[in-house]
Amino acid sequence: MTTKRITQRGLWFEEFEVGTTYEHRPGRTVTEADNVLFTTLTMNTQPLHLDAAESEQTGPFHERLVNSMFTLSTLVGLSVAQLTQGTIVANLGFTEIAFPAPVRHGDTIYAETLVVDKRLSSSRPGRVS
Repeated sequence: MTTKRITQRGLWFEEFEVGTTYEHRPGRTVTEADNVLFTTLTMNTQPLHLDAAESEQTGPFHERLVNSMFTLSTLVGLSVAQLTQGTIVANLGFTEIAFPAPVRHGDTIYAETLVVDKRLSSSRPGRVS
């Protein structure tokens, strides 16, 4: 009996369809340890992420918040298995990044990707973006 084998990978240029929304699951619940580790590894000394006593005294949030770069990195990471794993070498760039609300310890982050357009690369013949 032959069994079918499937290796998880991202999508190739031809497989992306404009107008499609990809829901990236499972989500990721952010812990205090995640925040402290990422913040210290990246040498971000902002007390808002590390110092509970100072953060409690400082408005408008009066608590520590998750480092926004951890939030961005996690959102990108949530999409990898479904969109880019093994099919691209690097991200070409990001635009229009906004952080409309703070992420707190214990929050669960979910991500989705909407394909709004696709085009062949003009600067790297043979590559797509």
